[in-house]
Amino acid sequence: MFFHRKPSLTINKVASGGLSLILEERVAWETYPRLADKWIRQLKAEVVGEPIITTVEGLWQVKIAGVLYSIGFEGLEQTLELSVQDPKDNESLIAIQQELLA
Repeated sequence: MFFHRKPSLTINKVASGGLSLILEERVAWETYPRLADKWIRQLKAEVVGEPIITTVEGLWQVKIAGVLYSIGFEGLEQTLELSVQDPKDNESLIAIQQELLA
């Protein structure tokens, strides 16, 4: 049975000083590619290059309104996150969070 979960949309600070927005929690390995595609469409993101897929993570480089981000699945945390590539773009991630919460 499939049921829709409300996304968490929590922001975390990462070691680089950049921010990461949790799009989905408790994501199964089998479902993360479909969820990543859903978020890429919803955020109107442009995929830059090929995704990087390993046995424990998946990563897409995307551009949203001219800003470079990554959408990543972290297998150990079981989350799908949108992260800034450069901490100078933290405010743009906060704006995306606010828009999604509105």
